Amino acid sequence: METAREEWLHARKSGIGGSDIAAICGVNPYASPLDVYLDKLGLIAPKEENSAMRLGTKLEPVLAELYTEETGKSLILSPLVRHHKKTWALGTPDRLIHNELRGVELKTAGLRSAHLWGEEEDAIPPHYILQCQWYMAVTGFPDWDVAVLIGGQDFHIYHLTGDAELQAQLFDIGGRFWRDHVLAQSLPALDASESWDTYLSAKYARHSDALLSASEEAERW
Repeated sequence: METAREEWLHARKSGIGGSDIAAICGVNPYASPLDVYLDKLGLIAPKEENSAMRLGTKLEPVLAELYTEETGKSLILSPLVRHHKKTWALGTPDRLIHNELRGVELKTAGLRSAHLWGEEEDAIPPHYILQCQWYMAVTGFPDWDVAVLIGGQDFHIYHLTGDAELQAQLFDIGGRFWRDHVLAQSLPALDASESWDTYLSAKYARHSDALLSASEEAERW
């Protein structure tokens, strides 16, 4: 019997999610279009949790509590959600606000990335903007919040409103990727990402045997 996590990993392979769309658009610093393609077809193992990912998961309940203390809004866990028509468009938001059409992403950021978080209410890293816009497009919710703990001491809440034009573009990009690459099992375009370097190095291994000296006959030829 599959565990809850295994069921979730299996389900997320059946469509394009929030972190996937940012990678497909080339703005996810942690994944490329090739990573999404290989993941959806089960050609690579699920990414192992590193210490930052593990800590972020452990801190989610704390960030949810901080969000509730600051806003007075109760949060609930979200199931995997799908668009009512585009069933390949899916996502698993971190939290939903109880009795309100809004979701919340809970993030942690190190000091080295603190400069990516601005003072304006929507000044957050681009891949998180696309993730939130994707979730709004999938759920139909008009607003989304991002609660972030920066450097372990600065807690901020950012607010994003839905952008219908951007969401339509994301649906177009995600739909073409799902149809033309995942379903067609056709590799995405080559790029300069580390993922492609790893893929090509494994597929076309370099010959590493020692060179042989030419014989006298070969030298004459």
